[in-house]
Amino acid sequence: MADQPVRFTPLGNLDKDSEYKLIGKGNYTDALDVIKQDDEGQVSGTIQPTKRNKHAFSLGSVQAQNKKYRVTVDGDATKNHALIFLSSDNQHPIVNGTGVNNSIEFNGTVSDFLNSWNTQQPYAAFQVTTTGNTIEIELTQYSYYNWNLIDAGQDSVQVDCIQEAIPTNLAGSLKDIGSYDLLGDLFIFSTTQSEEPSELEAQIINVGPINNNPSPPPNFVLTGPITEITFDSPHGLQQGEQIRIQDSQAPWLNTILIVNEVTSSLSINVVTGTSWGQTYPLFNIGDEVVIKNPLGLGEIGVSQKDNQTEQWSYIRLLRSVEFNFVQSKDIRCDGRQKISSKHIYFTDFYNSIRSFRYKGDFQEDGALSFINSENIYSYGNINLEVQLSDVSGSIYNTLSLSSVNISGGQLLAGNYYFFYSLKKLN
Repeated sequence: MADQPVRFTPLGNLDKDSEYKLIGKGNYTDALDVIKQDDEGQVSGTIQPTKRNKHAFSLGSVQAQNKKYRVTVDGDATKNHALIFLSSDNQHPIVNGTGVNNSIEFNGTVSDFLNSWNTQQPYAAFQVTTTGNTIEIELTQYSYYNWNLIDAGQDSVQVDCIQEAIPTNLAGSLKDIGSYDLLGDLFIFSTTQSEEPSELEAQIINVGPINNNPSPPPNFVLTGPITEITFDSPHGLQQGEQIRIQDSQAPWLNTILIVNEVTSSLSINVVTGTSWGQTYPLFNIGDEVVIKNPLGLGEIGVSQKDNQTEQWSYIRLLRSVEFNFVQSKDIRCDGRQKISSKHIYFTDFYNSIRSFRYKGDFQEDGALSFINSENIYSYGNINLEVQLSDVSGSIYNTLSLSSVNISGGQLLAGNYYFFYSLKKLN
């Protein structure tokens, strides 16, 4: 039967380096769940079924979490700082501060920030904690919402996003989708996302609430604090799930949203600009397309073996929803060891060709610049920071073969391989 182990005696060995057409007779390209040994445990003889020999370590799992920022001040009371709290599209302030552009203005001390914070009027509940010269801020009322915090003062203050918003549909166990061994350091790519983006069958038939406009015309507007969406059939969505709406006649609705609440099998509540005091004109409903699983979380980590203890260890170097990995798209990669850094170049033929660079000792999340200042990555910018670009800043595009011109004869049948390489001028 198909689910029963199969035992065979190979003539050769595991070969993961050769092209498929060049693999020798009796060699094999995968050894998942098998080990080559005889009945006495010697490394010879037949292939024996075993359990999960691919990893001698666990990649772990991902939990849903809220976005969190850390602000670090220097204690200088002569400084003039300002922070602006913005919606996910950077269009609307989500805190009504007393400063310019609804900012929270304060000097270089934690106590002055807290004084200013206590006088503002937020549209939603936040959790603010302080330790020494650091202030950590988390939006708690709307779980998993991707808000933004901007430094906008006369004097700069250090603002770091220390935790991404991860919605519930991106939580779960990590599954590897590719790896590269760079001089003994096994770089592993993984994701929790098992589903590619798909269109929801249920159609939107109503968006609300609709209330009287205090400053007509028009007489009626869409208000908040939460946006209600009704479908023509059961939607099957879950609280905390991420969706994308597109093709709506209302531009403010065409974006990635979080299901804040499932009010019934036919309706949900989502956070939009109405949660931040905005009102919108009515519009014709019916063109909207709802996409499930619009993004995929990705992780890059490294595994190393201690030859004395024969034990493997795994360290997460960078995890982000900006990677957009999905389990059905395997990663193909290459690597280079440079003087002071390691470079991994990768593609899944789903996203653009990208690169990952790491400097310094391996440590958890060490690719993030606020963890290890030798590295360059920061939440909110990772999608740009991993792009391959030349010295002029242009992004390399994936090349595809469109035609082969043969003069003086016909193209012979067979498999053809085409390669290109990039090099610097001068």
